[in-house]
Amino acid sequence: TVEAIVPKLLAHLDDDDDDVVRDGVNVTDAAVQAIGEIVRRRSRELVAVVVPLLLKKRPLTLRRSRGLAAVAASAGAHLGPYVGSVVRAVIEENPGESGGEEDERRPLVEAAAKVAAAAALGGDAAGAV
Repeated sequence: TVEAIVPKLLAHLDDDDDDVVRDGVNVTDAAVQAIGEIVRRRSRELVAVVVPLLLKKRPLTLRRSRGLAAVAASAGAHLGPYVGSVVRAVIEENPGESGGEEDERRPLVEAAAKVAAAAALGGDAAGAV
């Protein structure tokens, strides 16, 4: 079932090895694509499961933010209730300190922006932040 597959995909996002390639496929990229596809097919039921799971482990990593972006691309209108949670998670991970970390923070902020934009385009973001 999908509920059994999603934790396995999330585990690939948490893999410590950068850019693991199996059978010529980048495992992280494949996991991100699979999360997006699964949510696209059953967005109403799965957004409520997948988004909290992606936000649960801290710090919010680039890989998990890519998963959030994939969900945003797939589930648009169903993201409204989670916009505030995503934005808060990104703010908590990125306190705005100056330094050389800006390039590292940019993908996290972009993922949060994609979630907010997808929800807004779906007409569901009013009052969510």
